[in-house]
Amino acid sequence: MKELIKLSTLFVIGSLLGYIIEVIYKRVISKKKWTNPGFLKGPYLPIYGFGTIVLYEISSVLISLLNVPKPLEVIIVILTFGILLTLLELLTGIIFLKRFNLRLWDYSKRRSNLNGLICLRYSVYWTILGAGYFYLLHPLFIRLTNFSTSNQFVSLVVAIIMISILIDTFLSFNIPKRLYKLASVIKNNIL
Repeated sequence: MKELIKLSTLFVIGSLLGYIIEVIYKRVISKKKWTNPGFLKGPYLPIYGFGTIVLYEISSVLISLLNVPKPLEVIIVILTFGILLTLLELLTGIIFLKRFNLRLWDYSKRRSNLNGLICLRYSVYWTILGAGYFYLLHPLFIRLTNFSTSNQFVSLVVAIIMISILIDTFLSFNIPKRLYKLASVIKNNIL
């Protein structure tokens, strides 16, 4: 149960922080206006939640494995996060395109892109965010997850936010409508 609370805490924090990062980025740098950067209605971006879990778990593994000189450690950390976070973005983009026919972002007008799903510029951003997480935020996230697993109120708040994200996802993907269509197909094929 503690592991589920820990992962949920990481997912919620990452989803909320990711939303804030994207809103500010779109307002200040990209579109110069306030926009909802995601496909969900609420103020969260699940890809950042999953990314935070990946960052946390990989950081924990790296900390236990890295017993090398500092310059080599920095190179390993940078390469690991750059590759893993770019792969996460690529896989998410492919899944949403193939499964839901939905393009969440489009880098096709940027140089050094792959099918508009990843590009060098954003891979550098993810690498910087990953290394920044490892060196600056990971100790804080360890304390936050320890606190959330030992505090029932915080666990309840995390659970409520997780439920709202799940409901938002359920409704945003029109899952009730899809289930109704599936039930109709099954019913027609059986009768």
